[in-house]
Amino acid sequence: MLGLGFSFKFQTIFIVPFIICYYVYKKRFSIMYFLASVGIFWLSGLPAYLNGRNLLAPFKIYANQTGTYKQMSISAPSFWILIGNDYKLLHQTAIILTVTLCGIALYLIMSGKINLENATSYMAAAAWFTWTCPLFLPAMHERYTYLLDILLVILTFMDNKYLKYAAISILISIITNCASLFGTWHFAIQWCIIACVLAWVHFTYTLLNDNKNSNQEEIATEQS
Repeated sequence: MLGLGFSFKFQTIFIVPFIICYYVYKKRFSIMYFLASVGIFWLSGLPAYLNGRNLLAPFKIYANQTGTYKQMSISAPSFWILIGNDYKLLHQTAIILTVTLCGIALYLIMSGKINLENATSYMAAAAWFTWTCPLFLPAMHERYTYLLDILLVILTFMDNKYLKYAAISILISIITNCASLFGTWHFAIQWCIIACVLAWVHFTYTLLNDNKNSNQEEIATEQS
């Protein structure tokens, strides 16, 4: 499924850090599955190969995309708009910060401070990664948060306390996509960025606090 996701959209990459962290934490599946994902992605281009395209075309297309846009944000609610839009100066810092945040999350998972043992916390952790990447990486488009919106809607059905995050994320997506497609609501972009950062911070707090409470309940149950 990961390989098929990549065959449709490169932004599937935003879920990969979570899958890697889950692999490192649980090791419930073979590392060869990652290679299988690459193989499935390559096989999705079979019709194009049969019609004369280069066998490495899918990889080259995505590799070229990474250098297409030289802006910190392209209508996206990016953290860096609050700092500046100097791509040359900031893009490496943005990548390092994003990798660092994902690394901290892996440490918290490995230390048990983020619990992946139940479906809700598992989905919440996945949503956190897919929120963190487009929020802090450079050259992000407004449409890159579509996976986040889907995960937050699923989370809302699992636990209604996530409704506020889904509502904020979807509203921001509507505003930023309308700004990009129709040139409307540009006045609201700055407020969207502030709202997105604050919502991410609160979501991070909720994720950590829920797992803290869950761990305390488990300890109390064991003691009783």
